[in-house]
Parts: sequence; C-alpha cells; structure tokens
Amino acid sequence: MKPVFSLGLMAAGALALTGCFDDDNKDSAASRFLKDHQGQYSAAYEQDGHAAQLRLALTSKAAVLMLISDRDELTAYSGRYADNALTFSNGAVCELDTDASCTLDAVTLTLSAEALTAPDLQDAAADYASAGNQTLSLSVAGEADIALDGCTLTVTLVAEDSGLLRAEQAGDCGRSAVQGVAYEAGDGHDISALQLVLPGSDVSGYWTRTSGE
Repeated sequence: MKPVFSLGLMAAGALALTGCFDDDNKDSAASRFLKDHQGQYSAAYEQDGHAAQLRLALTSKAAVLMLISDRDELTAYSGRYADNALTFSNGAVCELDTDASCTLDAVTLTLSAEALTAPDLQDAAADYASAGNQTLSLSVAGEADIALDGCTLTVTLVAEDSGLLRAEQAGDCGRSAVQGVAYEAGDGHDISALQLVLPGSDVSGYWTRTSGE
C-alpha cells in the first residue's frame, strides 16, 4: 500500500528558509554534507488519491525539496542543514545515506538516487518567454538575463558533476539572491523549454523557447 499524506502547503508560491548554505566556508559541516551527497533523489507517492512525486536536489550550494502534483504543479522549499540532517519550511526532515529518507506529516518516504547526465548549455542557449510574457536570454556560458520592468535580473546556470544544473539568482532588481536548480525540457539537442526552480522567487517556473542561438 502506498503511503498517503496531505500536502496542505501545495500552492503557487514557494516558501523558503534563509541561512541554509549561505557561507563560503568550503570546510563547513554544511558544505561537506552537500559535497558528500550531491545529486537528485525522488519517490512516488499518493496524494488524495492522485499520483505525486517528492524530489530532493542537492547541488554544491543548496538543498531544494520539491513537491510535484499529478498536474505537474511544483512547490519548492530551500533546506537548512543541522545535526547531519536537512529541515525545510513545510516541516519535512530529510536524512541522507545511499538514499534519502524524508519525513513529512508523520509519514516517511525513501527517495532513491537518480542517475543524471549534465546538460550541454550550448544546446540550450536561446531566447525564452514566461507565461507572463517576461523574456529570458540564455548565453552559451550559462548566463540568463531576465528582463523585469526595466531591470535585468541575472540567473547563472552551472552544470555540476552530479548531473544537476545549478541555478543562482543574483541579488538584482530589488530581489534577494537565491540558490536552486534548473531543468531542460526536450529530447537530445531539441531543447524546447527551461524550468527554473528557485524557492521564493517570482521567476521560478517554465520558460518556453522562442528562438535559436
């Protein structure tokens, strides 16, 4: 029998915890934890009779927990490290070994590690647009410039050895710096969209490709 728990915090806006991996000390316990467990972990479960997914992404600079509904609605949370575990603002707690064990609403799920292939940013270099008609221009170097009300917000994408695509939102345009991940939609060299997962940021979401390089 599949475990069932309520996702009462599933909403359009993502919640974030600050101060999680915000220091530059590469020898800190938090940085060592990320280095030891970099990668993506996921588990399927049932939410109110519908299939859903819990996904945990650990980059070299951040931990992001994602709740994904059967309608592909995604809510993301930034993690805080303490006592060899990660805690998130929705109450979830995750511990890492070979797999990840995450507890939420008194139910514990085992998230299996996934094998990922680092994307080629040259294939993704293009112009993109959001559902709100904002524009994003991604260079071959992985720098994404987003036009926002006369200001340019920069999000940098970096392909990591784990296969994850790390996303870093700069503290520009009156917005705070945010760490997250990004995903490419498409098949092989045919990249049709980007999905930015930046907890608490209003530029998170799908960006549809509008032009080539």
